[in-house]
Amino acid sequence: MADEALFLLLHNEMVSGLYKSAEQGEVENGRCITKLENMGFRVGQGLIERASMYFRTTNFVCLLRCLQENSI
Repeated sequence: MADEALFLLLHNEMVSGLYKSAEQGEVENGRCITKLENMGFRVGQGLIERASMYFRTTNFVCLLRCLQENSI
């Protein structure tokens, strides 16, 4: 729960910072959106990699437990 709140605060600051820099003319708007999309892609990819590792580990543990129960 606390992790979600911290992530939302960070995300809001990143989005507002990128849009403010685009409004002030520091960088063009398309570049800001591309940066934001790339960051979102990397975060999503990291979350999926962690989740898939967790599910593979859980699957392996369950398989071992089933094998132990069947051998007894």
